[in-house]
Amino acid sequence: FRIFIRENKIWVIAHRGTEQILTIVGEEPNAIIDTILEHFQISPRYAFYLGKELERAKTALKLKRSYVQEVELFREFY
Repeated sequence: FRIFIRENKIWVIAHRGTEQILTIVGEEPNAIIDTILEHFQISPRYAFYLGKELERAKTALKLKRSYVQEVELFREFY
């Protein structure tokens, strides 16, 4: 899954190999993860990871910051 922000929404793209098979667009991480779970069987650990990344994306939207999957939001603040 690839997670990013575009047009003030959270986007999730699911791929199988190089083929894009599902696009989910929303604002609420819980609704997005529910949609993912309706379409895919994923491990609890991976669901936790996706939930964490979706919450980070939501935080970035609220704070008007950029979001890059797996990169800290506040790297410049120690």
